[in-house]
Amino acid sequence: MNDSPQSGYRVGTWDVIPAKNLLKGQDQEYVLEPKVMDVLVHLAERQGEVVSRQQLLDAVWPDVVVGEEVVSRAISVLRSKLGDEQKDAHYLKTVSKRGYCLVADVMPLTPSEPQGSSTRSSVRKRNIGVAALFLLAMIYFGYKSFSPQPDISGAPEDVARSIAVLPFVKMSGDARNG
Repeated sequence: MNDSPQSGYRVGTWDVIPAKNLLKGQDQEYVLEPKVMDVLVHLAERQGEVVSRQQLLDAVWPDVVVGEEVVSRAISVLRSKLGDEQKDAHYLKTVSKRGYCLVADVMPLTPSEPQGSSTRSSVRKRNIGVAALFLLAMIYFGYKSFSPQPDISGAPEDVARSIAVLPFVKMSGDARNG
């Protein structure tokens, strides 16, 4: 694979998103160091080919004097994050005296494809969210429909309506009105 898609790669069951240094699996997500991501991308672009330590040094650390141990460390970090074993490699195979080979299937991620470990998982989460909102709406409207409504006239229902008649009291001191 010699093209470098903008959105990244699917390597085995992992999504590799170089722009974010992100490695996403079904239940895990890792942010890789930039140089470790560069090693993974370089190997992904040459899937199935044996890439020597010197080729990795030239590609990932150009114009920098570093030892081969940086390649060993990057490979070790990748194996750890991918859950790979050196003796039973499903992702990174060590070819003795020659280099490393990415043996997992590599596919470019398309921009329309969800970048995540599991489309089923995200669909399931969305469906659970929609069902929860629907259930809450039903509970709310059911409660509003069947709960007793307060009397809006202002008078309590159990008080009998009556008119009070009070005695007329003379308020002025004028005897003529009396």
